[in-house]
Amino acid sequence: MENKPEKSENGVFGTSQGSEKIQMGEFRRIGVLFAIMILFVIIAGIISRNFLTFNNIRSIMYQFIPLLLIGVSMFVVMSFGGIDFSIGSLVGLSGVIVGIFKGSFAGALLALVIGLLCGCINGLIAVKTPVKAFLVTIATATLIRGIAFTVSGGMSKPFRPNSNYFVYFVIQVLLAVVVVGASCFLLSGNYGIPDKEKTSVSSSKKDTISILSYLLSAFSAVIVGIFLSFRIISGQPAAGDGYEINAIIIAILGGALCGYAAIHIASTIIAALLFAIMVNFFVIAGVNLFVQNILKIVVLFIGLIPFVIKEANAQNGRIAGILSAIGGWIPLGRNRHSAE
Repeated sequence: MENKPEKSENGVFGTSQGSEKIQMGEFRRIGVLFAIMILFVIIAGIISRNFLTFNNIRSIMYQFIPLLLIGVSMFVVMSFGGIDFSIGSLVGLSGVIVGIFKGSFAGALLALVIGLLCGCINGLIAVKTPVKAFLVTIATATLIRGIAFTVSGGMSKPFRPNSNYFVYFVIQVLLAVVVVGASCFLLSGNYGIPDKEKTSVSSSKKDTISILSYLLSAFSAVIVGIFLSFRIISGQPAAGDGYEINAIIIAILGGALCGYAAIHIASTIIAALLFAIMVNFFVIAGVNLFVQNILKIVVLFIGLIPFVIKEANAQNGRIAGILSAIGGWIPLGRNRHSAE
């Protein structure tokens, strides 16, 4: 007899058996990520005397919060079948706007309005039209970056902050908590459900949540851009370059391709911290920037292993079926929920 869909404790709708599998798999993922992080910290502490100093730990936290913001929001976007390549450009434009307005509240507010407008455009086109999500966000990313360089004249926009950066960092932490809470809310309803556990949810509601995920992504990128400008005391038009790749890696490590439960946010948070520690160590160890990029891609492929194993089991090891499943899950196309 078929199990009736019911709401699990973590908020995911589906069969109770499927929900238990999601939870168990997520607990294993959290344990593995946490163990890797602890091991990496121990090794890095042995290799570098400066790694476990107070100043460096503070630096890691300064890197962690921005990665958390963009990683969690990217996780939500990818959980609904989308992808957002425009976050890096929004980081740069937001910083430039703040710099032009000399770090004033008006500049931050204008950056937020423009960012949310861009997120709305991304969401509406990606969800409501046949245009591929990656094409939409790449186009807006190029446009936004061009605007950032145009309005800044290709130059940095220095300014003098009104407060110590630690004050701004505390505010950024509070906003990160809001983003995490909003992400859990979007994932806790009957919206992101594995194919085998679908229930009768209107496509319009799924589309609305998908669009909101792009707004959340844009909001996170703007917050990162604003507070990054306060940290480096200037607005840089090239700031945020490569952030989208970092966000995608964190989202995949967090399990964006393997499930949709709100509980996955926990592993995404750990993945963001692990990524911040890793990048910080690379800098301390003097690893070449190009080598760092190669290592990031290696981490990306490592993050894909659980998904490949899952699909291999589902396809009984058939290579064609595995590749087809991976191609269907990589979020390069239109939001898969709206296509139903």
